[in-house]
Amino acid sequence: MVTLYLPLSIIVIILLFPFYWMGLTAIKPDEQLLDLDKYNPFWTWQPTFKHIYKLLFQSYYPHWLWNTMYVAVFATILSIICQRARGLCHRAAALQGRALGRWPDLPFLSVPPSILFIPLATVVFQYGLFDSPMALILTYPTS
Repeated sequence: MVTLYLPLSIIVIILLFPFYWMGLTAIKPDEQLLDLDKYNPFWTWQPTFKHIYKLLFQSYYPHWLWNTMYVAVFATILSIICQRARGLCHRAAALQGRALGRWPDLPFLSVPPSILFIPLATVVFQYGLFDSPMALILTYPTS
């Protein structure tokens, strides 16, 4: 039992420590964050919610979080729709895969995927979607 639970406990502590540190840092007063010699870095006796209040009510964080969720949800929905449509065209894709499989040295396989975003950015700009959430929603499923 010791050979199972002792290593498991150590691994759990190591994996959970960053979350403990983030939570502790969020509620520490400023002077405890800056002076690690005077204060214990692993505990605080005077927690404050000043940093959390500033994050939620005095910054653009809620707006950024909303944009992230909006883009993630709609890009996921678009990806699911594309996957379903691809499933309907499975026979055509199988025939195409067989044809491409007979030609082993395809030149476009040597192109890094990151380079393909340069023409994609040009297309997004030409459609007037540059610097908008819709550009992200349409381009995330392509990657």
